[in-house]
Amino acid sequence: MRLLAFFLLISYLSNAQELGYESRKREILSDIIRKEAFNKGETFITAKIDSANVEHLLKSILEKPYIFNFNNQNENLIITAEELEYFAKNLRKQYQDEWKESDFNNRKVIKQSDIQKCLDQDINRQVVMVPDPIYKSDQTIFVYLANLCCCGAYGSSGFFLYTKKDGVWKKSFKIIEEDY
Repeated sequence: MRLLAFFLLISYLSNAQELGYESRKREILSDIIRKEAFNKGETFITAKIDSANVEHLLKSILEKPYIFNFNNQNENLIITAEELEYFAKNLRKQYQDEWKESDFNNRKVIKQSDIQKCLDQDINRQVVMVPDPIYKSDQTIFVYLANLCCCGAYGSSGFFLYTKKDGVWKKSFKIIEEDY
């Protein structure tokens, strides 16, 4: 009987932790996408991230021993090669992961092959690619983000750090950003 109670307690704690993680992930993604939704049109999410684009960006940063940058509040940031490898490894694990519409609040999920058609239907639409956040600390996450708009799927993509400030996840540092 005690053994059964012990297993039930462990199962309950495990499920509670998973639900807490899912709730926190949904909050983070909602904050990121809300900030990136820059137009009045509908914002769509791709089911998968663009692994070719991610690898292109990773190639640019993994060759460096560290990344140094600063933000508009004149705060400095140094990301070590070990941290970059950690981010790259965890990002690459997500290449086959797929989002479902239930993962987001009021956002439609589309396939990468449908991006062009989606954007061509309405000039005010945009498409965002974002994976699960990768934690650097409790208050800082690493995110790959691609933001596409207009006819032709133009936009930008990059790696960013987001920090929780005043209860909201906000972009705090750009690691690299390029035209998509």
